[in-house]
This record gives sequence, C-alpha cells and structure tokens, in this order.
Amino acid sequence: MFFRSGTAQQKVDLYDKITFIVKTLLQKELPEHRAQHHLLYTANTQLAHYRELAETHRKQAFSQSALSYFHQQTYEQLLKKHNQLQLIIDAYMELHLDIPRDLYNHRLRLDDQNIELVYDELHRMKDYNLSQEHEPSFWQAIKEQIFPTFAKLVP
Repeated sequence: MFFRSGTAQQKVDLYDKITFIVKTLLQKELPEHRAQHHLLYTANTQLAHYRELAETHRKQAFSQSALSYFHQQTYEQLLKKHNQLQLIIDAYMELHLDIPRDLYNHRLRLDDQNIELVYDELHRMKDYNLSQEHEPSFWQAIKEQIFPTFAKLVP
C-alpha cells in the first residue's frame, strides 16, 4: 500500500481569493453580524438605515449655512457608504450563484494581479498593528483597490 505523507497543499485559486476578500469586507462593514445565517437580512437592514439617514440629511441641505453644508457632506458620505455596501453585497450574491468555479476563474483572470495584491494585503494586515485613526483609511484604500474588480464581476 502506498500512503501519502504530509498534507497536500491545495492551490488557492482566484475564486477562493475573491470570496475571501468579499467576506472580509462584509465582516468589516457589518460587525454586528457574526453568523452567516441571515447575512443578507442584516445587510439589507443596514442599507435601509443608510437610505433613511441620507434622506433625512438631504432634506436639511437646502440653505447656504454651515449646518446646510454639514448636512450635504453627511448626505454624500452616507450615499457613498450605501453604494459601497451594495456593491459588496452584489459581489457576495454573484459568487454564490450556481456557476462553475472555472468560469469565475476565467472571468477574473484579467484582474488577477489586483486580486492577489488585495488578498496578500488582507493577510498581512495582522502584522501592521494599525492604530484606530489609520484603520479607516486602510479599509478605504482596500475598497478603492478592489471595487473595480467587483464592478466587473457583477453584471
């Protein structure tokens, strides 16, 4: 009898890497959601919350005062957060369709360097020891780097 010694290392393909990136971003965007049971419900609740807050601030952003400027800026930030979360959710849903893995890998092959860069960066993140003031800019940079790939993934 022949036995394999050691463990065979399974190669991580682009599908695994993009799935890891999407799940990591969802965990960051939805910290109150730990289990994956009702992830879309939690995400849709958060999207509705962003829409309601944005609408409230939009209604108060009409005059030329400093408070009006605050409401306009807050409205734009909430809209941006809403759109970013929606793109992450769309990518999550796209990756969970019944499409063969090889087809995803084929679709993602043109963005493989970008996916590799973000995937490696997320794995090295633990070594960075980011302060609380630098962490938001790190996550924003990750999003800006990977969102064009998500946009290509989502039809």
